Amino acid sequence: MEFSSSDGQLSYFNAINWGLLKNSDTLSSAEYASLERAEDFDGGGQSISLDFCTLLLKLALICPLDVGVQRYVFHKVCSILELTTPDGSISVAAEQRAIFFTEGGMGSHITANQAYLRAIISTDLTIKSLAAHCYASLLTKFGGGGLSGSGSSTSHMDDNGDNIKKIVEWMIEELSSANVNSKLEYLMPAITTALRSATIRNLFATEGGVSKLVAAMTMIGASGNAQRLYELAFCMWSISLNDKLDINNFLTSPAIKIVSEVIAAAPSRKVVRLSVALLCNLARSEDSTALTEMFSSGLQKSLENMIQSSALKQANDTELEADARELFDILMTNFRELSTYDRWATEVKTGALRWGIVHTEKFWRENARFVEQEEYSMLKRLIDLLDSDNTEVLCIALYDIGEFTRFYAGGRGITSSLGGKDRAMAMIDHSNAEIARYALQCVSKIMVTNWAFAS
Repeated sequence: MEFSSSDGQLSYFNAINWGLLKNSDTLSSAEYASLERAEDFDGGGQSISLDFCTLLLKLALICPLDVGVQRYVFHKVCSILELTTPDGSISVAAEQRAIFFTEGGMGSHITANQAYLRAIISTDLTIKSLAAHCYASLLTKFGGGGLSGSGSSTSHMDDNGDNIKKIVEWMIEELSSANVNSKLEYLMPAITTALRSATIRNLFATEGGVSKLVAAMTMIGASGNAQRLYELAFCMWSISLNDKLDINNFLTSPAIKIVSEVIAAAPSRKVVRLSVALLCNLARSEDSTALTEMFSSGLQKSLENMIQSSALKQANDTELEADARELFDILMTNFRELSTYDRWATEVKTGALRWGIVHTEKFWRENARFVEQEEYSMLKRLIDLLDSDNTEVLCIALYDIGEFTRFYAGGRGITSSLGGKDRAMAMIDHSNAEIARYALQCVSKIMVTNWAFAS
């Protein structure tokens, strides 16, 4: 959400009943005069002092229920930190002014934390957004770590560690709310700012933040609001920059699937650029599960279309082109290794079936003949997995049984003799619609006598 610096603070200032505050001794005449003189501050040459910033936060603390005061104070803080500029740029002067919001202006421990922490849970979305944005900016600056790096402990982190934990808890809670989609406009300026800190990113990812971002992106949809998709992609991309990237943070949710869908939908070039950069970072780990998910999401086809088209060259987007080519090369280099029969057999032995390249028509067309090894022991194990209480495992097992039957000569008789047909038929009326659908497909494949005529 964008706020006009000069117009916004003037309207917020005028909306306050200053006379009431002065008459109640909440504010002295001298303090009011100081606030009034600062109303023409535009982030330029005016002098902002430690005393003035202290006065602002004092006002927030003593008037916690005054919506007008809260809006005015936090909009003013955002203006001083230059967080209201349309392009998001921050001057050196604004960076220097940030120390006025730390104890004694020493640039370490952030002062009046309670004012921010109380405001970020306000029911007023404007107050929530403004307070969270400026607080996230201060914690990023004084919390240790930048966009790159591990976010190792520093004296600033020691000073502000508890409050960093609180802002991360707030981020997780807000992203978990039922109506998060309607609030993203207000939440994302703070969240994207906070995740510029490696320290905050690491904690956010550890606390399950990636799955929250993925859920929000899923609700928007691959062809949804481009700005919101960009912000969510930026958050995930920033997490992928961590020195000690834990790839599991992206594998415990359908992150790769939804980001691949966004790339295919291409809602805007900047969204695609960040999405490709994100998956490129993940692919560099050469984690087999991550690469498998990229294949099963059809990512290689989207990248191939992108590379072969003239759009990239016409756009002269060298970063996107470089990342797209690198990502495509990584996928192609690992394709044969990822699609081996041994990889499929390992999954079946462990019972940890997961949708991917070894559960596709292409895989079965090339590998069905290997199932005859050891008297069809792997097919027997696959049929045994129909006792699983995991929906995904059941669906994949049914799919694989059907594909084996389809591509292996004599597969119908072998599958039936081992009990696969009867087991699949018993699941056609399963209470889970997805399992019932895969069971019906499996039985249909077993019943077809000649695939040459069926295809």
